[in-house]
Amino acid sequence: QATCSIHRPPVEPRVERSLCARQRRCFGVGWRRPSRVVGGARPLDRQAAGQPPAMTDDMRAKSAPLTPASPAAESAAESRRRASSDFNPHVFDRVSLDHRALLPKRFEVDIRRRYNMDKLVLGEGGYGKVYVACDQKFQNRLVAVKKLTKTKDSKRTDAFHEEIRIMQELDHPNICRLFETFEQGQHLFFIMEYCEGGELFDRIVETGFISERLTAHFAAQVASAITYAHTRKIAHRDIKPENVVLCTKDPGDNSIKVIDWGLSCNFADAPMRTAVGSLSYAAPEVIL
Repeated sequence: QATCSIHRPPVEPRVERSLCARQRRCFGVGWRRPSRVVGGARPLDRQAAGQPPAMTDDMRAKSAPLTPASPAAESAAESRRRASSDFNPHVFDRVSLDHRALLPKRFEVDIRRRYNMDKLVLGEGGYGKVYVACDQKFQNRLVAVKKLTKTKDSKRTDAFHEEIRIMQELDHPNICRLFETFEQGQHLFFIMEYCEGGELFDRIVETGFISERLTAHFAAQVASAITYAHTRKIAHRDIKPENVVLCTKDPGDNSIKVIDWGLSCNFADAPMRTAVGSLSYAAPEVIL
């Protein structure tokens, strides 16, 4: 049999016990399964015998002569390279969708074909009421419907439409969203998010007080909504606990939304000089 032996230094027995299997093979310690015998002889270690290693598929592919690519293939490769280098993945970050174009305005359409309005009144103001309604198109979807009655005063009717335009401009997690509007006869209907948690004012009355930590949490959300509105040159002008509602009835969920933008205005073109809002919550400079 043809064999090849390599001299290895001896290893002490106490060191042998601490060696792993790979180190044992390196030092020649312990029993090792012999190579498979073919034709009565054990194959030689090519590297130990001074012979070049056997060719692998990768080595054959690398050593193969390169054939020149056709002009069409080079042109296609150049086009792909330019396309990959010109593509900017952040270009879509600058593409925005105008959600105002997706808010439908329905004229002389019966609202009852789409929503089943409950008789229970959630809130009531000087010019309308707010109801809970069930969407017939989407099962188990509840919305808040603000019903306003138009009067002979054209300025008041214009104010209703201005409120619609302002709410269409606002898209913030702490601002109650406007889904769509209906105008039927002498009535205007605002279809809005339904916040089942109720007014923050009612929470204060029920609990008697709100902790400092929770107050700071509510104030931060209101400030975020107002700051967002001010960046769009919109002032609410009637911030109070009655116009802040809780999103859910879950005691552990303290998410809120700002509602009732009926007295809001756009101050981009002209300064605000009219004293509006609730007197109990008005700023000193408004009263004086």
